[in-house]
Amino acid sequence: MTQHQVDERQRLRRVLPEKAIALAMQNRWQEAVDVNRTLLKLDPNDEDALYSRALLLVDQSRWADAEADLNRLTELEATDGDTYHVRSDVEKQQGQTELATQDCLRAVNLWQESLTDLTIPAAGGSVKSEISDWGNQ
Repeated sequence: MTQHQVDERQRLRRVLPEKAIALAMQNRWQEAVDVNRTLLKLDPNDEDALYSRALLLVDQSRWADAEADLNRLTELEATDGDTYHVRSDVEKQQGQTELATQDCLRAVNLWQESLTDLTIPAAGGSVKSEISDWGNQ
Protein backbone atom coordinates (compact mmCIF):
# COMPACT_ATOMS: atom_id res chain seq x y z
CA MET A 1 0.00 0.00 0.00
CA THR A 2 1.39 3.39 -0.97
CA GLN A 3 1.65 6.30 1.43
CA HIS A 4 -1.11 8.06 -0.53
CA GLN A 5 -3.41 5.06 0.05
CA VAL A 6 -2.57 4.98 3.75
CA ASP A 7 -3.26 8.71 4.04
CA GLU A 8 -6.58 8.33 2.20
CA ARG A 9 -7.69 5.49 4.51
CA GLN A 10 -6.84 7.61 7.54
CA ARG A 11 -8.74 10.57 6.09
CA LEU A 12 -11.80 8.42 5.42
CA ARG A 13 -11.72 6.95 8.93
CA ARG A 14 -11.71 10.53 10.25
CA VAL A 15 -14.45 12.08 8.05
CA LEU A 16 -16.87 9.22 7.41
CA PRO A 17 -18.18 8.96 10.99
CA GLU A 18 -19.14 12.63 10.85
CA LYS A 19 -20.82 12.07 7.49
CA ALA A 20 -22.81 9.12 8.86
CA ILE A 21 -24.01 11.22 11.79
CA ALA A 22 -25.01 14.08 9.50
CA LEU A 23 -26.96 11.72 7.24
CA ALA A 24 -28.73 10.12 10.20
CA MET A 25 -29.70 13.56 11.54
CA GLN A 26 -31.35 14.19 8.16
CA ASN A 27 -33.26 10.88 8.47
CA ARG A 28 -31.26 9.49 5.56
CA TRP A 29 -30.92 6.15 7.32
CA GLN A 30 -29.87 3.91 4.44
CA GLU A 31 -27.16 6.34 3.31
CA ALA A 32 -25.83 6.46 6.88
CA VAL A 33 -25.83 2.64 6.97
CA ASP A 34 -23.86 2.62 3.70
CA VAL A 35 -21.27 5.03 5.12
CA ASN A 36 -20.83 2.77 8.15
CA ARG A 37 -20.49 -0.20 5.81
CA THR A 38 -17.63 1.65 4.09
CA LEU A 39 -16.02 2.29 7.47
CA LEU A 40 -16.26 -1.40 8.28
CA LYS A 41 -14.57 -2.27 5.01
CA LEU A 42 -11.67 -0.10 6.15
CA ASP A 43 -11.68 -1.72 9.61
CA PRO A 44 -13.99 -4.67 10.27
CA ASN A 45 -13.39 -4.27 14.02
CA ASP A 46 -14.45 -0.61 14.22
CA GLU A 47 -16.70 -0.79 17.27
CA ASP A 48 -18.12 2.71 16.77
CA ALA A 49 -19.13 1.93 13.18
CA LEU A 50 -20.70 -1.39 14.22
CA TYR A 51 -22.68 0.24 17.03
CA SER A 52 -23.75 3.15 14.85
CA ARG A 53 -24.86 0.84 12.05
CA ALA A 54 -26.72 -1.39 14.51
CA LEU A 55 -28.67 1.60 15.83
CA LEU A 56 -29.48 2.72 12.29
CA LEU A 57 -30.68 -0.78 11.41
CA VAL A 58 -32.86 -0.79 14.54
CA ASP A 59 -34.40 2.50 13.38
CA GLN A 60 -35.28 0.73 10.13
CA SER A 61 -36.68 -2.34 11.98
CA ARG A 62 -34.02 -4.50 10.34
CA TRP A 63 -33.77 -6.71 13.39
CA ALA A 64 -31.67 -9.59 12.05
CA ASP A 65 -29.07 -7.26 10.54
CA ALA A 66 -28.91 -5.19 13.73
CA GLU A 67 -28.57 -8.34 15.82
CA ALA A 68 -25.65 -9.52 13.67
CA ASP A 69 -23.78 -6.25 14.31
CA LEU A 70 -24.59 -6.38 18.02
CA ASN A 71 -23.42 -9.99 18.24
CA ARG A 72 -20.14 -8.98 16.63
CA LEU A 73 -19.81 -6.12 19.12
CA THR A 74 -20.23 -8.46 22.07
CA GLU A 75 -17.40 -10.56 20.63
CA LEU A 76 -15.18 -7.49 20.40
CA GLU A 77 -16.20 -5.79 23.66
CA ALA A 78 -18.07 -8.03 26.07
CA THR A 79 -18.27 -5.42 28.84
CA ASP A 80 -20.43 -2.74 27.19
CA GLY A 81 -23.83 -2.66 28.84
CA ASP A 82 -25.31 -0.45 26.13
CA THR A 83 -24.67 -3.11 23.48
CA TYR A 84 -26.47 -5.76 25.54
CA HIS A 85 -29.33 -3.37 26.23
CA VAL A 86 -29.88 -2.60 22.54
CA ARG A 87 -29.54 -6.28 21.68
CA SER A 88 -32.19 -7.13 24.29
CA ASP A 89 -34.57 -4.70 22.54
CA VAL A 90 -33.82 -6.33 19.18
CA GLU A 91 -34.37 -9.81 20.61
CA LYS A 92 -37.64 -8.68 22.17
CA GLN A 93 -38.81 -7.38 18.79
CA GLN A 94 -38.05 -10.79 17.31
CA GLY A 95 -40.02 -12.62 20.01
CA GLN A 96 -36.89 -13.97 21.72
CA THR A 97 -38.05 -13.03 25.21
CA GLU A 98 -35.73 -15.36 27.12
CA LEU A 99 -32.64 -14.05 25.31
CA ALA A 100 -33.92 -10.48 25.69
CA THR A 101 -34.29 -10.95 29.44
CA GLN A 102 -30.79 -12.42 29.73
CA ASP A 103 -29.24 -9.54 27.78
CA CYS A 104 -31.19 -6.95 29.74
CA LEU A 105 -29.93 -8.43 33.01
CA ARG A 106 -26.40 -8.59 31.60
CA ALA A 107 -26.63 -4.88 30.71
CA VAL A 108 -27.82 -3.96 34.21
CA ASN A 109 -25.03 -6.00 35.80
CA LEU A 110 -22.41 -4.37 33.58
CA TRP A 111 -23.73 -0.90 34.38
CA GLN A 112 -23.65 -1.69 38.09
CA GLU A 113 -20.08 -2.98 37.80
CA SER A 114 -19.00 0.14 35.95
CA LEU A 115 -20.51 2.35 38.66
CA THR A 116 -18.98 0.46 41.55
CA ASP A 117 -15.55 0.43 39.91
CA LEU A 118 -15.41 4.22 39.60
CA THR A 119 -12.45 5.89 41.23
CA ILE A 120 -13.11 9.04 43.21
CA PRO A 121 -9.88 11.02 42.80
CA ALA A 122 -10.62 13.63 45.46
CA ALA A 123 -11.37 11.00 48.08
CA GLY A 124 -8.56 8.72 46.96
CA GLY A 125 -10.85 5.71 46.92
CA SER A 126 -13.44 3.98 44.81
CA VAL A 127 -17.20 3.79 44.93
CA LYS A 128 -16.82 0.10 45.79
CA SER A 129 -14.67 0.93 48.83
CA GLU A 130 -17.07 3.70 49.87
CA ILE A 131 -20.01 1.30 49.67
CA SER A 132 -18.09 -1.24 51.74
CA ASP A 133 -17.32 1.45 54.32
CA TRP A 134 -21.01 2.41 54.55
CA GLY A 135 -21.93 -1.22 55.17
CA ASN A 136 -19.47 -1.39 58.06
CA GLN A 137 -20.88 1.62 59.91
